[in-house]
Amino acid sequence: MHSFKGYLILVGISLNALVSSIIIAILITNKNNLFYKLFNSKAAIHLGIISYSLYIWQQFSIYFFSNILLAICCSYIFGLISFIVVEQTFERIKKKILVEHKAV
Repeated sequence: MHSFKGYLILVGISLNALVSSIIIAILITNKNNLFYKLFNSKAAIHLGIISYSLYIWQQFSIYFFSNILLAICCSYIFGLISFIVVEQTFERIKKKILVEHKAV
């Protein structure tokens, strides 16, 4: 019985993730839908582009700032700076290396 409960939890979580993904995919592909407009807005696309930097800084901000609004603002500011200084710099270096490598 105990292993069956674990199986149900595993399958239930996996099934929940699958169904949620399908629903989101359906909602964001219909151009007349509010979700499509929300997920394809400039703000959502911007957050998606800098999402890795936001992910990196959010733990730091939550740990050091007890005010959640301040933590969110600091995560965004640090994430944006990190994206510009680190990610975009390395992206330019990568493109330069790839161009030089193709020339050889």
